[in-house]
Amino acid sequence: MDKIKQKYPKKSFGYFLANEGCDNPMDFYIFDKDMRNDMKEEFEKYGEYYKIHEDAGFLASDEEVVKFHKDLLNKRLHVVGVFHSHQRHPAIFSTVDIDLHPSEELWHLIISVRTLGSPQIKLFCHKNKVVQELHLILED
Repeated sequence: MDKIKQKYPKKSFGYFLANEGCDNPMDFYIFDKDMRNDMKEEFEKYGEYYKIHEDAGFLASDEEVVKFHKDLLNKRLHVVGVFHSHQRHPAIFSTVDIDLHPSEELWHLIISVRTLGSPQIKLFCHKNKVVQELHLILED
């Protein structure tokens, strides 16, 4: 959570990682460079909100994605979940989240930091565009 707060007011996006043969996350990766405006028109198709707020949405750079995947291979890790932050609205799984979610095999954690001192955290999965909120237990 500290890393998300440090990036605020910028959006955070990343992956939860697990050791090979395991599904429990033991690490995470936050992408640094946001290339969202390289895909500006695609985001703006989702409505006025994306036209008004040019920081809504996230697109990692090709270079960082390649580096991330090389690190995964070298460390023998795999992706088990996705996360991103919302700066201005609750932790909801929206249409754009469904459409851009990388795989139905991955769960998705959303952290709303619109109240930075009291973030809202929700966990979701989806299959065939049906979203389900999962029970979340946070441990230190």
